[in-house]
Amino acid sequence: MAYHFAVSIMAYLMFGATIILSKKSFGRTVLQSANLFAAPLIYAATTHDELMNHESEMQLPSTLGLAIVTTASLPPDHASAFWNHFGVALGSY
Repeated sequence: MAYHFAVSIMAYLMFGATIILSKKSFGRTVLQSANLFAAPLIYAATTHDELMNHESEMQLPSTLGLAIVTTASLPPDHASAFWNHFGVALGSY
């Protein structure tokens, strides 16, 4: 976690990013936060992206240009489900 934090999160902050931390890790809460703050990027664990897939009535913000999955490998069926639901490809880094 320390390496991940230093390399990615701190780099985003150094280049002027704002990080939104949701009160809860549920898909609905992540989507609500992303929409409330017009997020251009979602950077989340595979668990969060999977939870977002179950929120059938919710959408990603129109400002979103990139969704990144971290902390674990991205199963192809999970990526397909996210694409089918939201029309946005998940990147795995």
